[in-house]
Amino acid sequence: MRDRPAGTTGRRQHRGRLFGPLHGGRSHVKAARLSFALVAAWLALNVVIQPPVGARQEAAASEWALRLNAPISTWDEAIPLGNGLTGGLLWGGDSTVRLSLDRGDLWDLRTPDIYKEPDWNYATIQRLVAERNQRELVRRFDAPFEEIPYPTKLPGARLELTLDDGKRLTSFDLDLKRAVGGASFEGGEVTAFFSAIEPVAMLRVSGSRACLRIVAPAALSKLGYPPARTGATDASTWLEQEAALGLSYAVHVESRVVGATTEIAVSVTTSRDGARPLALA
Repeated sequence: MRDRPAGTTGRRQHRGRLFGPLHGGRSHVKAARLSFALVAAWLALNVVIQPPVGARQEAAASEWALRLNAPISTWDEAIPLGNGLTGGLLWGGDSTVRLSLDRGDLWDLRTPDIYKEPDWNYATIQRLVAERNQRELVRRFDAPFEEIPYPTKLPGARLELTLDDGKRLTSFDLDLKRAVGGASFEGGEVTAFFSAIEPVAMLRVSGSRACLRIVAPAALSKLGYPPARTGATDASTWLEQEAALGLSYAVHVESRVVGATTEIAVSVTTSRDGARPLALA
């Protein structure tokens, strides 16, 4: 077990585990419910994510399928997945599969002081245009969008899976009918889907072992946030980020090896779900 970083000491006994028993305490009511939902989701995973032999090839040739050659080098060209609240973008290249994670309610909603001024309105824009006062128009209504980074949508985090033995990705695909995304490599594949019931994503890696890590978005430093707290054990890794106006959120990833495959569960929770997001993940 790796050493726990500063700021996370004592959290282990309060976290609901994605695999394995929950520790006692009233704070785990929601975590227990989520774990029961995960059991159901994993059962669904065995049905949904393991189609009969040849089904994936048939799907790739159907009108419901999208296939892209690897690499996908930028997140905005990725395979989109999600359930309406939690979402992910599947992309990557060489030996690394990336899943950029997000939630629809992750926002920095601070209001810049200049927006609160009584004459920060369309009437003032009209007046400045009529006066041909370009400098003041830019200072008040253009420059703030470049100089003040909020309000803004917040990215969650990025999960990276690095395949062993130097195996390289060959293609990505999306089965729209089953809402399953995939990344293929020689001798195996990574498949992923998001539960329609809980804010949980499921991934399965077959044909290779994978090294997991969570990457915090570098852009958050521009918002003045403290660095994310991170930690890991042999089977799990997590990230907890404090944001503005009392918002905080956590990303928790747990994996287990089943035969020749690695199964991975990913949960994104926020302080809107409960006072301690990491305990609910």
